[in-house]
Amino acid sequence: MPDGSAVTATRNIVVTATCKKCHGKYFSGHGGDRVTVEGCVTCHSPNSAMVNDAEDGGTTETIEMAVMIHKMHAGAELQSSAGLDKQFYDNP
Repeated sequence: MPDGSAVTATRNIVVTATCKKCHGKYFSGHGGDRVTVEGCVTCHSPNSAMVNDAEDGGTTETIEMAVMIHKMHAGAELQSSAGLDKQFYDNP
């Protein structure tokens, strides 16, 4: 739990340069104006979620960065991550 003191250590598990090794100039999100992992984790943080409309099943899904990225890149291996159409997203 943060106590208000200055941050002295961080963990950069994935950095933008790593993503760009494969995705190159196509690495971006939300229409192309979000282009860094550091920016992504601002909203895609632990305990973040998206509530789907009733037509999309009405379920709440996590959008936390680690979970979301693993689903995108290894969806076929993650049997719990298929969408309502039973398809896996694996085309970043």
